[in-house]
Amino acid sequence: MVRAFIAVDISQDARNLLERTMAHLQQDRTDVRWVRPESVHITLKFLGEIDVGIVDRVLGAMATAAHDSRQFTIGLSQTGVFPNPAKARVLWVGLDGELEKLNGLQKRIDDQLYIDCGIPKETRSFNPHLTLGRIRDNATPEARSKAAEAVLKAHLGPKTSWTVKDIHLVQSTLTPSGAYHQVLGSVAL
Repeated sequence: MVRAFIAVDISQDARNLLERTMAHLQQDRTDVRWVRPESVHITLKFLGEIDVGIVDRVLGAMATAAHDSRQFTIGLSQTGVFPNPAKARVLWVGLDGELEKLNGLQKRIDDQLYIDCGIPKETRSFNPHLTLGRIRDNATPEARSKAAEAVLKAHLGPKTSWTVKDIHLVQSTLTPSGAYHQVLGSVAL
C-alpha cells in the first residue's frame, strides 16, 4: 500500500515567493505545522492508501483524463484560511488564471478514476489552493485567530503565474518532521 495523491506542481518562481512569505509568517508561530516549500502543490485528487498493484491503472486513468486537455496558465492569488478566521485550521494561498481548465481537469480525473479504478468520487466541491500550513489541534482560539490574521494580511509580492504542462501521481510518506513526496509517474497535457 502507498499513500498517494494526484497533483499539479508549481513554478520555481512561485515556490520562491511562497518560501519568502512563509518565512515571514513563521516568526514566533509554533502553533502551525508549516508545509516545506518544496512540497507545496495543487492537489487534484487525494487517493489515500492504494494498492501498489493499481498504480499503472491510476496512471492510465490520468492519461485518459488528460488526453483532451491543453496546457493552461494559473497564478498565485490571495491568502486565506479554512474554514474561517475564527476557527482557522488550514492556511493557504488561492489561485487565479485559467481556473475553469484546472477545474475541468480535476473533474475528468475524478470521473476517470471512478470508471477505471473504482476510486470513489469526491463529495466536496473542488477548491484549488496551495496549503502553507495547518494549525495544530491543541492551539488556543487566540493562537488560531492570530495565525489567521497574519495570513490574511500577508503580501505575496509581484504577480506570479506559470503554465501547467503535466500532472503527477505522488506518493506521500508521513514522518514526524512532515510529509515527503516522491513522484510515481507523470502525464503530459
